[in-house]
Amino acid sequence: MQEPVPSQANSIEKEVTPEKTASNLLSQLLEGSLSHRKRTLSDEEWSCLREVVRRPAGAELTFEEMATGLVEAFLKVRLANNFKNQESLAILSATIARTLCSDPTARQRLLEFQQHLNGQA
Repeated sequence: MQEPVPSQANSIEKEVTPEKTASNLLSQLLEGSLSHRKRTLSDEEWSCLREVVRRPAGAELTFEEMATGLVEAFLKVRLANNFKNQESLAILSATIARTLCSDPTARQRLLEFQQHLNGQA
C-alpha cells in the first residue's frame, strides 16, 4: 500500500455543492426565527425576507417561487459582492430552493419560516 504524498495527506479540499450550500443557508436563515436563540439576521435581512412573502393580492407565488425568492433575497443582502451578475444569483438561488423544497424536513421548516415572516406563527 502506498503512503499518500504529504501534500495530498495534508490538503483538505471542500467541494461546494448546491446541497451543502442549501443546508448551510437554511441553517443560517432559520436559526434566528425558529430556535428562539440569539437573532442572527440583520434588520435589512428580515425586511427583505418579509417583502418576499408579503405580496399584494393577486400576486400569489407557488411555494417553490417563494422559496427561491427567500433564498435570492437572503443572498443579495448577505453575499451581494460575491455575484458577478443577476443571472448567476438567480441560477444559484433556484438550485438551492429546489434542493430545499425536495427535502421534506427543509420544506416544513421553510413553511414555518414563511408563516413566521407573515406573522402567522
